[in-house]
Amino acid sequence: GPLKLRKDLIKEPLCQSVVEREPDLYKLPICTHNELDRGPFITAGVQVVWDPERQTYGIGMHRMHVIDSTHLSCLAPIERRVGKPYYEAAKHNRSIDIAILVGASPAELIASQAKISFEDDKYAVVRQLIGDKPLSMAMCKSNGLIVPHDTEYVIEGHTMPNELFDDTPFAEYTGVSSLRSDAWVVKVDCITHRYGAVWQTLLTGMPPQEDSNLCAIPISSYAYEDARAIGVDAKDVSVFLGNNVFDVVISITKTSNSEVHNLIHRLLGNNYIKTVMVVDADIDPNDQNQVRFAFNTRFQPDRDTVITGLMHGASLGPSSPLFRSTSKMGYDCTVPISPDPETNIYNVRRHAKVRVPGSESVSW
Repeated sequence: GPLKLRKDLIKEPLCQSVVEREPDLYKLPICTHNELDRGPFITAGVQVVWDPERQTYGIGMHRMHVIDSTHLSCLAPIERRVGKPYYEAAKHNRSIDIAILVGASPAELIASQAKISFEDDKYAVVRQLIGDKPLSMAMCKSNGLIVPHDTEYVIEGHTMPNELFDDTPFAEYTGVSSLRSDAWVVKVDCITHRYGAVWQTLLTGMPPQEDSNLCAIPISSYAYEDARAIGVDAKDVSVFLGNNVFDVVISITKTSNSEVHNLIHRLLGNNYIKTVMVVDADIDPNDQNQVRFAFNTRFQPDRDTVITGLMHGASLGPSSPLFRSTSKMGYDCTVPISPDPETNIYNVRRHAKVRVPGSESVSW
């Protein structure tokens, strides 16, 4: 909670070297990233809010469009750590305070992507990422929020309850533009920054891109932990293909044919994951040549494909027939296991990768 953090407040924080109490967003170098974008967007802004219901800090990263010189939109839905306190307050026509960190440290950027319980404080994630060291914080000038003192820019504000804004079109991590949104509105009260502050932005749009690379971190973590949770010996996970969100390749040490199907269905239960490919432990899921090798030599479409009906899906799939709904697919690209030991030996030999002895130790 905030009281624990305030022990480490810095008296003269770097992020408040310059204080602008009459803020003007048009003076900031906020970028328009793609040709169809509605206008300039803050894409590397880390939003910080206090959740009074759960007594925790929420940190997230959501796009913010510049509406005018003192107003921003924020597309943070109710299921996110930044969006939930807004919508809970808006039901009672109340606003919440917000701080937007631009030029935050890598720890804050990564913590913004962590998918953890609403009861867990996101600043605790930041602290773990820096080796459990104390956080050096500053109190905002216009509200009581606590922010990292070495951030380049801090935009302080409060939300406008039940005032929504359509910030589209905007180039999404899927590689297409969204065409409608219900973003909520933030009134900017104050802007502070370091001397000689550097503005940070994230490139968005056609994947792979900077925004989708960040999205890949929690998806890969989820896939690995969820596989382990059902007893699958997962070795490695890659989501760095496609748009870094919808597609997962996971390598496992397989013990039965049925566990692959269990794993596929388990992972497809994630809202964002649309396809799952399971490969053996001898396949590096981050090497597209090896993944294609497994697909071409160990996969039979009529035997090894799992296709679902409509499931809960990501909101940004343009092919989805219904909002947040999609069918999904899994591929079993593993060597089959037979109850007959001799057949098993034959299967392993038949599917083994050829190699030149010693080639793995050569630096090409």
